[in-house]
Amino acid sequence: MHHASAPSTSGGRTHTFGPPSSVGASRSPGATDRRPIRRTAITRDVIIPVLLPGTATDFAPTDPYVRKFWIPIVGPGAVADVLRLTAAARGGRPLRIPLHLEILAKEGLAAVTPHGRIAVPETIPGLTARQVRRLPPSLRVAHQRTLPATDRVHAIATARGATA
Repeated sequence: MHHASAPSTSGGRTHTFGPPSSVGASRSPGATDRRPIRRTAITRDVIIPVLLPGTATDFAPTDPYVRKFWIPIVGPGAVADVLRLTAAARGGRPLRIPLHLEILAKEGLAAVTPHGRIAVPETIPGLTARQVRRLPPSLRVAHQRTLPATDRVHAIATARGATA
């Protein structure tokens, strides 16, 4: 009869049964499992974003409009970043500087305040006329159906400084 950790031979091979034994010295008390950062990795500062007031023509961050129409304009990563920024600003939680901050600022979804803080709108604005023209034709039609009131489209374009 074999003991659980006793070696056995089978076809000229030796097998050990049981858990593997550690070969090195035991870890120091209080040691952490920190993995080294790659040399090519870029560390990002931690920020606490602030909220800018929204307008009556804006959409809640959870509204399907945001994902359906903003993703083709700024990309899925940028939309995820603005949603994370908005949630962090509402909760006063820290967050790493988003990778897509430049795109968000260019499209009016984020701004850097004079004090160096990152500000995001409380609600997500509708697309401007220029942005709607950049949508694929099928989404342009869907966007028109989503916002049938010409007054609302004009109000969005006027509020954002674009012409309809």
